[in-house]
Amino acid sequence: MKTIGKKIIGFVPVLLVLVMAAGCISEKNGSGRLQNVLIQVNVSSQEVTKSVAAVAPAAEETINSIRIFAFYNNRLSGHFYREGSSDDPIVMDLMLPLSGTHNVDFYVIANESAISVAQGSPAIGEYLTQEQLQQICIGGLVTPEANGLPLYFNEVVGINVDNISTNNASDIHEGHYWLHQQLNVDLVRPVSKLAVYVAEAEQGNAVYETESPKLTITGIDIVNASQKGYLFDAHDASGSGSTSHNFDADINVVNVIGEQNGNAVADSDNYTQVMEPRYFFENSNGSSLWSTGYVETQTDLEQISQGAMLLKIGYSFDSGATSSYAYVKMPHIEKNVFYKVLCRFSPSGGHQEILITVNEWNYIAHRYDEVIVKSK
Repeated sequence: MKTIGKKIIGFVPVLLVLVMAAGCISEKNGSGRLQNVLIQVNVSSQEVTKSVAAVAPAAEETINSIRIFAFYNNRLSGHFYREGSSDDPIVMDLMLPLSGTHNVDFYVIANESAISVAQGSPAIGEYLTQEQLQQICIGGLVTPEANGLPLYFNEVVGINVDNISTNNASDIHEGHYWLHQQLNVDLVRPVSKLAVYVAEAEQGNAVYETESPKLTITGIDIVNASQKGYLFDAHDASGSGSTSHNFDADINVVNVIGEQNGNAVADSDNYTQVMEPRYFFENSNGSSLWSTGYVETQTDLEQISQGAMLLKIGYSFDSGATSSYAYVKMPHIEKNVFYKVLCRFSPSGGHQEILITVNEWNYIAHRYDEVIVKSK
């Protein structure tokens, strides 16, 4: 896990640089008497463990830049920005009343260079209001393998300005006081991750890899993928435009799973990966009923999908000369969630079985919702 700022703060020269980077907020931004206080901010991003990354795992968890806004009474109370990866502690200057506990609304953005904002979205910069922050909409990811993934945090925190250190911070800023309280920020991702895995199904309970594969994946199409997504959770971009993705494939499926081996079907290690993990924006139009996880080819797919993300998976048992198709209606596509679509196809009667697992982005053992839907 990459963690920033879990050191005990000492009054050393480097902190002078950090606090100056944060800057002070002028008292004209508040009403009544205000004071400057310093708070330590501990920022972390969850480490990728068993979860397969669409980019290198280090790029999924890295923090290349950090920007923090703090608002009190709808006015800017503090701002901090640092570019570049660093383990140095973050110390932020807040302007708050002289006494009491006060609600401060924190907005944190990491890896902003990875964000291409959608048309009409505010650009990310220092001088943003709360309303503008809530309107930031991502239209695409910019070289996440180099810039990392966008990360965000938003929470209202009660700050007790009476709980201060016996040592003031006059060595750094005149009239500033250290708060005993610290802010712990657990960053999450504003995108989801989706991967597709396939195995040949046979009778029995064996699990193995064959040197003579009979099953071929001929292509994967994804429709109703959201074109954009909001960075913070104030709005939902679902239904504001969708796009399609087409992945040409000619992949031989070497994994075989016996239909009676119930313990093996939920483990993606027993399948051939036919679509590497890819990132998608949230789509709340997905199915809330697991019984609609699979839809037949004869149905009106547009009517069935109702805006939900829909997968069309082509498979063949004659080396791609002819293809059959599985149509999978996805559940709600949520931020910071890893979706695995596990498909088993049998040459006997065109049998299909689709398992969708909904996992934490970083998980060791699957423990979230799942559905198995079989064809007739």
